Amino acid sequence: TFVKIIEILKPTHCIFIGVAASNTFNPAMNAMNKKHIGIEWVEKVGNTFGRKGVVLDGKISADIVFVKHTGKFFSWLNWHNFLLKNCAAPIDYLKSIAEN
Repeated sequence: TFVKIIEILKPTHCIFIGVAASNTFNPAMNAMNKKHIGIEWVEKVGNTFGRKGVVLDGKISADIVFVKHTGKFFSWLNWHNFLLKNCAAPIDYLKSIAEN
């Protein structure tokens, strides 16, 4: 489903709420023969590692970031800082439209 959504919407960034999908992302992309830069565990925030990767499908390049699920024991400030470091462009865009 995710690959179909990428093909239709052609996003530049995707933020996953929850990190579980990152555990099977690389094998799934390989099984579908989709080009990607594999998911990396980049920074520990609390007791969970934030993760990121890239989907490369033809002309589409989408940065993918995984954060801890926001439903339980979520430190919004720490994860906000993680997103500012690893997903700055969409955060800046959202700030600019919120100011208007």
